[in-house]
Amino acid sequence: MKDTSLVTPVFLISLPRSGSTLLQRLLATHEAIATCAEPWIMLPLAYISRTNGIWTQYGHHQSVKALHCFENHLDMGQTIHVEAIRAYGMTMYRAAARGCPWFLDKTPRYYHIIPFLAEVFPDARFVFLFRDPLSIIASMIDVVRGNSIRRVDHLAHDVDVAPRLMVRGIQHVGNRGIILRYEDLVQTPEVHLERLFEFLGLPPEKEALRKFVDVSFQGLGDPLTESKKRNISGKLDKWRDIVDSPLRRLYVRRKLRFWNDRYLEIGGYPREALFRNLASARISRLRPEELLYLAESSLASGAKWMVYSFFAKERAL
Repeated sequence: MKDTSLVTPVFLISLPRSGSTLLQRLLATHEAIATCAEPWIMLPLAYISRTNGIWTQYGHHQSVKALHCFENHLDMGQTIHVEAIRAYGMTMYRAAARGCPWFLDKTPRYYHIIPFLAEVFPDARFVFLFRDPLSIIASMIDVVRGNSIRRVDHLAHDVDVAPRLMVRGIQHVGNRGIILRYEDLVQTPEVHLERLFEFLGLPPEKEALRKFVDVSFQGLGDPLTESKKRNISGKLDKWRDIVDSPLRRLYVRRKLRFWNDRYLEIGGYPREALFRNLASARISRLRPEELLYLAESSLASGAKWMVYSFFAKERAL
């Protein structure tokens, strides 16, 4: 009979579109690891005492002040606050684990709160999944409605900020974390799965590559097509079929220019090699929606310049 009172969280940290759902399904084949879709449960708890990065119908800044006053009213108030959050998280993970000793929480935006997770769950483990930035950005374009550059802009935070926060998170958790590249996972899955199971103190799951095709989740996450359900070795250069217009190439190049240096170094993705690969991609004509995007961008830039010129003249008078 398994002891249902004990469960340890393992957090899978990555940028969106990094292959985290595939890795989650592979890890879920082990009898000692439970998981489900994307829980997201720790994000609102992390932001309960933060004054930035959150919008509410009530005055959140005032709420944070009140919380701090309440903590000051208690003996060891901050410690009790962390313990209360831990109790909530452990209650949820324990129920979801259904007797398994490990619960895998795969929520990509946890890159925002890695130090918080490490403090609340001192026994937790962290798996950091890296992927070629070309594939990440191309996949973001591929999954948004209409494959539109305009609509992918709302994911910009995931490439402008997340790599830096992942790097800081790796430094913060130290030997409680392990780093894995998506490219290595799909090329030699047995080797790297065994490495991950060893990191968690578990025996290898010899049937993982056979069993993972039957693993699926209901809820948030990457919607799985039949090919994604059954294939582990996809095309590592699929991004070439997506970044196939001058505007897309320009967009990806701009994102690569400012990608975090340390992320590229840890993942083994030299920036100049990424630029060379991007330059070698086949280019087709602009799509109609991309022409519209360019027109709107030009109008917006023109309007900004007119406003700037107006106020510059006003100041000169």
